Formats: sequence, structure tokens, C-alpha cells
Amino acid sequence: MHVINRTPSIQMDDPDYVDFNELSSDITFENVSFHYPSCSGVVLDKISITLERGKTTAIIGPSGSGKSTIVKLLERFYDPTSGAISMNGTDMKKINLREFRRKVGYVGQEP
Repeated sequence: MHVINRTPSIQMDDPDYVDFNELSSDITFENVSFHYPSCSGVVLDKISITLERGKTTAIIGPSGSGKSTIVKLLERFYDPTSGAISMNGTDMKKINLREFRRKVGYVGQEP
């Protein structure tokens, strides 16, 4: 019951969140670092990248290099340990997650 009744750290709705209607500018990662809660090792270490609006971006690298983690951070399954991810000039932590997920699809690599 502890797991069922817990309050998630990432909230879907908050009256102070900014509505997400469409992606109107680039997506930026600014000095983003991340490690999974169950692991001690850093997966991403101070990365800064810009995903340009309207352009296709390929993220390539060997297994374990953080490709899937970047997508999980974009979907806000997790928040960065440090740094910020911005869309439309707004920190992702301030965007209404329910509205965002209604407009952005994600298909994972695992069945």
C-alpha cells in the first residue's frame, strides 16, 4: 500500500504549470547531468545540446551511452539531476505534463 499511496515527485497537473500547445522553438539541454536513482554512476554528465525545431535529429552511440536516457528525460519520466531542459523557452519542469504527453508520442525500444 505504501507504493500505491505514494505521491509522485513529478506531477501531471499543477495550476501553476504552463500549458503546452505546440512546439514553437528549439529544445535545449543546458549542462544536464543525470543518474538513475537505483545506480551510483552518472549516465549523462553536463551535456548541452540543441534539438532544432522542424529538423530530424539522430542520437547515436554505443550501448549505455545515454541515448534512451535523453528520450526519457524529454518525456519527463525523470528530471535531470542538475541542469535544465527547455521547450519554447520554458523549463520542462514548469510545463503541464498531461498536455505535453497528449501531444508528444513515445514508442520505447522494449516490447
